Amino acid sequence: MSGLRRVDLAQRCLLAITGADRRDFLQGLITADLRLLSPRRALWGALLTPQGKYLFDFFLLEPDDGRFLLEADARRAPALVRRLSMYRL
Repeated sequence: MSGLRRVDLAQRCLLAITGADRRDFLQGLITADLRLLSPRRALWGALLTPQGKYLFDFFLLEPDDGRFLLEADARRAPALVRRLSMYRL
């Protein structure tokens, strides 16, 4: 395979969402349909304002360990965490 290359992902980060209510918490906040998420299938999603304006986008993963992982822009991660914390159950 001559097209295989290493890619630097230093600009990306992983945020873990844990807790028994993690699915209900995210389902009402993001654009992705979490019913389609599985350990073998990642989803792309976004967080919008109540008016529908774009704030953040990310890939959502569900490993087998009882958490969700949001793979997002590392430079915007603190703002994403603050925004998600506003909606904490």
